[in-house]
This record gives sequence, structure tokens and C-alpha cells, in this order.
Amino acid sequence: MAGRESKNTYSPNTRRPETKRAMSGRAVGGLIMTLLFPPLGLAFLWRNGVFRTRGRMMITALAALEMTLIVSMLLPEQKMTTVLPVASIPSSVTKAPQEDVADALSNLQELLSENYATPEPEELTEEEKAALEAQKAQEEAEFEEMMNTIVYSVYDGAVYYHAVKDCDGQINNKEQTVREALANRLAACSKCNPPHP
Repeated sequence: MAGRESKNTYSPNTRRPETKRAMSGRAVGGLIMTLLFPPLGLAFLWRNGVFRTRGRMMITALAALEMTLIVSMLLPEQKMTTVLPVASIPSSVTKAPQEDVADALSNLQELLSENYATPEPEELTEEEKAALEAQKAQEEAEFEEMMNTIVYSVYDGAVYYHAVKDCDGQINNKEQTVREALANRLAACSKCNPPHP
């Protein structure tokens, strides 16, 4: 045994440490392709397994950062311009005189009052005045007659007054005028429809 010298001092179960290898042409080409065209270079590196997984992941992260910078440089910068509102006068509006705004406003008030004012009644003749007074007197008499009409309600807890004593099966024996019923805060019955103002 002593005569035979062994070149390998390691046992067959142990791996010999690898010496540092120079980068192959594929690795250099993949890196250059990743720098110039990141998606193509990354596809080349991952498909061919040029570097170990950790190295490919680091190169992928750097390529993503590079693509982000390239896209941000290529996109146009958007500038927000502020636009201040400018007062404008519609073309259909009459301009007010600049020297006296108060007169313009009073003029506007006069124009509005002319447009919406009710026409003044013309002078009535004596016959027309008498006819109007007679019509007014007749309306007042009809109103008084309606207010003095006898209506009926129950004695206790009444809510409605009725035109007849027997309304919808309810016997109403308390007699009173419409004026009294309204003073007692009674409402007109909607079924028998007694007189009401």
C-alpha cells in the first residue's frame, strides 16, 4: 500500500469541493439578453436552467425592477392643470347697467310685477255693482242656512256628525247645528255626506 500513492485523498462517499467555474457563454448571453430584453432573457434563463434557482430568482427580481423603471420612463407624465371658474353672462340675459345696479334691480322688479300683475277691473256700472252685492248676499245667506242645518251625532265620544239619525247601523240621537258640531270638533261623515263648509 505504501508503494501505491493515491491521487484522490477523499473517500468515495464524500464529494470533492467544486472549483469556481467561469461563466459559460450561455450564462453571459442570458444575462445580456435579460438586460436588453427582460422578458426574453428571463424565459431563456428559466427554460435552460443556466443558473441555480436562487440566482434565477434574484435575476428575475432585478429584471422586474428594470422593467418597472423602463415603463415609468416611457409613460408620459400626466400633469393636472387647474382651471379656475370664470363668470360668464348668458347671451339671452339683458345686461344690467354698470353705473347703477340698484336701478337695474328695481327695473327688474317692475318688469316682473307687470308680467304677473292681475289686470285692474274696469269701473263697474251701478247695475253690475248691485248684481255683485246681491250675489254676495245670496252666498252669505246660503252659508248661514248650511251652518244652521240640523245634524246628528252620538252623545258620548262622537267623532263624526251625520245627516240622518241612523247612519250605517249607528243610532245618532243628539241633534245640533253644523256650527255647533264644528265647534265640538266633529268631522262630517263620509258615508251619509252631511253639509259641511
